[in-house]
Amino acid sequence: NESFSVLIPDGDCSLFGSVLNCLSQVKDVGLFVLSEKKDHAFRYSRFIKGFFYFPPASDDLEWLARIDKVVEENQIDVIMPIWETAIKTILENRDFLRSREKLVPLPTLQYFTIAGSKDLLAEHLERHGIPGAKTIPLSSMHWPTGTRLSSNSPYWQNP
Repeated sequence: NESFSVLIPDGDCSLFGSVLNCLSQVKDVGLFVLSEKKDHAFRYSRFIKGFFYFPPASDDLEWLARIDKVVEENQIDVIMPIWETAIKTILENRDFLRSREKLVPLPTLQYFTIAGSKDLLAEHLERHGIPGAKTIPLSSMHWPTGTRLSSNSPYWQNP
């Protein structure tokens, strides 16, 4: 019945409910989910065609092997990690994933790292002439005690 199938390899993340809601609006999609939770709240959802429980993997390569197994046994068309931990793990170990051609487009590990770091992102935006909030990365190790930042503009302090 479905025209293509999607595997969410990180179905335990907090974002999964929102992703499931969105994908349930698309007709002809078979949704498959990998989970380390046996009694996952969405396990019996009518929108999930296949739910696969595995105990926590001993390492990243074991987790990737599980993805490959589910992809092969269920003729999965698309692998779509949705949380940054899974995305980073796949980026770091992409060469060990046999079914990597089925991954949704992902950034390089370098760009993923930049996007996840406020100071690296600010530096990247400035270097490429992309408008963004003026950012001054501060480190408690390099900021002298008692020094005050004065500015005529409002600023955001982020821990």
